[in-house]
Amino acid sequence: MVAAWMGMKRGCRIAVATSDGEALVEPLRKWDVRLKVLGLPPDGNLGELVRIARAEAIFLGTRWEKFDPKNRTPLDLPTFEPVIGLRDEEIVRMASRIRSA
Repeated sequence: MVAAWMGMKRGCRIAVATSDGEALVEPLRKWDVRLKVLGLPPDGNLGELVRIARAEAIFLGTRWEKFDPKNRTPLDLPTFEPVIGLRDEEIVRMASRIRSA
């Protein structure tokens, strides 16, 4: 949710892919009532989602401790990871602000 919001804050039109359903997406509808929500594939392959959403870039909620470039699907579009350098407390604080806005 925080990574998507950071893209939206910069004027990007976002399509959210999540396996958690609407719980994390609902607060983002305050900024885009037509927000598109896609299911995250079980295998984690983002290539098909990029094609379906006709994405021009991708924002990932990657955390530094889980970052592994060897397991990354190569994508031919800009990839942004705006929360990769944030501590858990910072992300929780930002998520709380997004929910309460």
